[in-house]
Amino acid sequence: PVVVVGTQTLEVGADFDLDALVTELAPLDALRQRFGRLDRRGRLGTAPAVILARKGDVAKGADDPVYGTAPATTWRWLRGLAKKGTDTVDFGIEAFRTHETPIDDGLLAPRASAPVLLPAHIDALARTSPPPAAQPDPALLLHGPRSGPAEVRIVWRTDLAEEDLADGERARAIVAALPPSSLEALDLPLAAVRDWLAGRIADLADIEGSAETTTGRARESCRVIRWRGPDGDGTGPVLPDDIRPGDTLVVPSAYGGCDRFGWNPAAREPVTDLAEEAAERQRGRLVLRLHPELAESWRDPDDARPAADLWRPVREEIEALADPDAEELVTNLLARTDLPARLRNRLELLLAHGLRLERPYGEDAAAGCVLIAKRRIAAARDRAEGEPVTETDRLSLAASVPVRLADHLDRVGERAGAFARRVGLPEELSEAVARAGRLHDLGKAEPRFQILLRGGDRLRAVDTLLAKSHRIGDPARARALAGLPAGIRHESWSVAAVDALLEDEAEALRELLLWLVGTHHGRGRPFFPPVEDPEGWEFAITLDGQAVTVPGDPGLQRLDSFWFELAERLQARFGPWQLAFLEALLRLADHRVSEEEAGG
Repeated sequence: PVVVVGTQTLEVGADFDLDALVTELAPLDALRQRFGRLDRRGRLGTAPAVILARKGDVAKGADDPVYGTAPATTWRWLRGLAKKGTDTVDFGIEAFRTHETPIDDGLLAPRASAPVLLPAHIDALARTSPPPAAQPDPALLLHGPRSGPAEVRIVWRTDLAEEDLADGERARAIVAALPPSSLEALDLPLAAVRDWLAGRIADLADIEGSAETTTGRARESCRVIRWRGPDGDGTGPVLPDDIRPGDTLVVPSAYGGCDRFGWNPAAREPVTDLAEEAAERQRGRLVLRLHPELAESWRDPDDARPAADLWRPVREEIEALADPDAEELVTNLLARTDLPARLRNRLELLLAHGLRLERPYGEDAAAGCVLIAKRRIAAARDRAEGEPVTETDRLSLAASVPVRLADHLDRVGERAGAFARRVGLPEELSEAVARAGRLHDLGKAEPRFQILLRGGDRLRAVDTLLAKSHRIGDPARARALAGLPAGIRHESWSVAAVDALLEDEAEALRELLLWLVGTHHGRGRPFFPPVEDPEGWEFAITLDGQAVTVPGDPGLQRLDSFWFELAERLQARFGPWQLAFLEALLRLADHRVSEEEAGG
């Protein structure tokens, strides 16, 4: 038998056909939605279900944090309907119509009055690249004007230890050296965070906008940093019960609480520190924390040395300088041969932007220091600020071994087609998604992009076309060496290549393939970044024996481009939901294949 364990998601949009059901008590309308998943095809005739409730859930005055008093009221109502001696109620549609006891609002889940979703709202929400300046608030449309639970924002830092929290000035200095960024933060209900810090694992309802629960006094040992700016009066260590709604909290990575899927209060493994990457992407700040606990993040894919050996050369060079100067320290580090390539690339980039040195960890050389670039790099250089993605540009370019472009295209095409067929798309659409996967990265054949993938080495760029490389180092440095403008997108060349290759294809299929290829990184919906590329030149590409010429500047960012009319036609043809669904199949296939290639 197949056993499905689900949350409240079973109540909405889940097309399951279950033979039996065990459910926790809920309001009557939620129970009927869950029972509606039983014997949907009518094969069994009778399908059993059991409703479980704890004594406290049905006691007089019971108030559920998600559903209020409705579950307890529903329990009493069902007991009144149950056949004597059996505690059984027929939940069939026809049977419910015969019940004499009326169904009043007290049996139903609380509902907020939400605004009506209008076509203009949908049109604005479908424009994601970049989002319109005036955009509807999805929370208001989903939950109405009522306020949701109080929330806080959590950031995990590896260079912050629990013992640092006993010294308010030291802890403040460590965080101030690289202030928290929204890109590295996780928004969570205040009550859940307090429970976690107090050692209690709280259940989070799978319903947005649910009410906050209260907690008892937390352990005093579990402190966090409340961040209100480097000079803010409220910045410093606080106890869980002192946390307030809207606070930004910085906690040691060693606390756990998050895994690769997101919030997991039971997780005990240290959480990955994303501070430097987030600062660079969101603010254009280039920072490198030289700290022993962060040495693991410098490791190259083929480097098996323990983290202590990765830290040793850095510590030795810091110790060798009585009063470390930033440029002198970096110059000495770059002269060594035992540095990881990843760390070396970062140091070279810092040196090119001018740098200063801070000592937030104390004067002991073994504790490390922080290097901060004096000049900002182009903020969020490869994407609009704050634009959410599920695949980083580094993952799109880097792998543990070189990946041939033809191999990557074949893998993504196969995976995208498999995804499409598994979700039940018609064969015609499934094949279109698969074909888009086999075409999506043709723009990486652009000569400068091949130089980029070889870390700026123009001589090697005449070899086999690559989709990903282990030699790229820092993308910004490699882009500069290749002569690629910051922010330029390979998807625009991919669209131009597909447009030429499919010149004789049926128009409906051709338009869909162009759109899927152009949006597979989330840009072009409907705008591409406005990038000037005066150095672009035509290049040739051959696919399945067909050779075409691709223009150096496809012009998709221009306001007179065909792209905007194409977006309108496809939105009208498929609707915003199905079009986004088709895009997601290709994007996720590309992400999964890229993850596998990145791991070798």
